[in-house]
Amino acid sequence: MIEGSELEDVAIEDLVELVATHDDPLSNEDLIELQNNPIYDEGEQVEEKVSSSREIQNAFSKIYSGLDILHSIDNNDDLVLTVCQTIKTVLGVMNVFYKNLKKNATQKTIDVFFREK
Repeated sequence: MIEGSELEDVAIEDLVELVATHDDPLSNEDLIELQNNPIYDEGEQVEEKVSSSREIQNAFSKIYSGLDILHSIDNNDDLVLTVCQTIKTVLGVMNVFYKNLKKNATQKTIDVFFREK
């Protein structure tokens, strides 16, 4: 992944060339170069933080509690109401996304891997 100042070093010509050659088959030299590339070193694994469903639900609960506190401070302020509604809308979308991820992460039946799609 390109981060920070590395993104500024990318030239448009390089991107155009990359897109243009994307469908070309790789030569043996290209494959050897990719294999020897330290970015794809199998020994170095990127550690991903996997949050448990309990942690995510705890975060949602704390956010909703904070919104309730904010709402109770000034129930009539249009700004507070707008902020609360906007955050609740975003959290609703995040919650749907989270539920879909959770549903897709569980295996329904043992034969799901053997069925043709």
